[in-house]
Amino acid sequence: MSHFMRALSAVAAVVLAAAVTTPAEAVLSAGNNYYQVYVNDVETNNDGVGQYTATTGPLHPAGNNLNVLFGYGTPWSSFSTIRSYSSGTDYVQTPSQIPLTSTFSVQTLSSNGTVTALGSTGFRTTYVLPPTAPDQLTIIQDVRVNGTTFSNSTIEVTTTISNTGSTLVQAGVRYLWDYQIGNDDGPTFQPVSFFQNFTTTCGTLVKEAQFILPTFDAYRIEDNDVNPAPPTFDIFGTVNGPSTITPVPTRPDLLQNVGWARAYGTAFEFTVDPTLTVAVAGQINDTAVNYYFGHDNASALSIAPGEAVTVSASIYLTPLPPPPVLNCITRNSRFWFTHASSDDPNCIT
Repeated sequence: MSHFMRALSAVAAVVLAAAVTTPAEAVLSAGNNYYQVYVNDVETNNDGVGQYTATTGPLHPAGNNLNVLFGYGTPWSSFSTIRSYSSGTDYVQTPSQIPLTSTFSVQTLSSNGTVTALGSTGFRTTYVLPPTAPDQLTIIQDVRVNGTTFSNSTIEVTTTISNTGSTLVQAGVRYLWDYQIGNDDGPTFQPVSFFQNFTTTCGTLVKEAQFILPTFDAYRIEDNDVNPAPPTFDIFGTVNGPSTITPVPTRPDLLQNVGWARAYGTAFEFTVDPTLTVAVAGQINDTAVNYYFGHDNASALSIAPGEAVTVSASIYLTPLPPPPVLNCITRNSRFWFTHASSDDPNCIT
């Protein structure tokens, strides 16, 4: 189903919910005055237990109920995957009937998930794999809002994988985050780094791209459609930082700016097409970001029996800053250098 049709369905669901009282809520919400997160409590159609999305809150400077992740408060287009290189299995939050392509076998986590509240600001989804599963794992996902003011509020997604079996497990984690800014479903992507009082940026990307062992601190997502006149507001996603974010972000070993429709059809691995435009109205205008922690067997997370690993990434929003200085960070360097062009090849690996 397209984003547009799902958006209409979400509006219809809100209208229906106002007229009908149901014994169990399919979508739970929590947060603070600046952000709200939404997590599926039960499996409905193709939406799995633990899937999540996020919007702005009532006191956000840009306005209330604006998409941070796509969905208008209905989680479905963003999801997480846990890969076991040891058993050749991808465990996905989406139900198994969704056609996900992978060289590994695909199993759903949804039927093994239980959601509990994390106070009033988020939710924990715990997946306990059954004895018949290829791996013996307990997977805990926390989705919550941290902070009490606009300047220190963030949206956190943290995943902990515990090995409850008797053999070593080599694992990977992918977050597929489906961004939308205002009415723009295809916002742009721009690497950003912070050094003392300076901000350095690479060129704004409108095509698919990937960064292996990215060196920048964060990336900026910004709308670029013409109606209404952009930009509306910025979203930032953590990479190596910022250092002020709690919990401390885990650097992904692979980060991809992708076309959502292509990435949504995959469970884990994804090959970018650097010639494909994904953030221009009238062309493909639907972007997402893939985070990988252990994107291949060589970079896999090793989890010994009885041990656990944790990875975390966060989203935060800011009022629009002054126009960025179009400099570029030099990768694998201890110092920042100014380049003549924001399209410096060192921006992309």
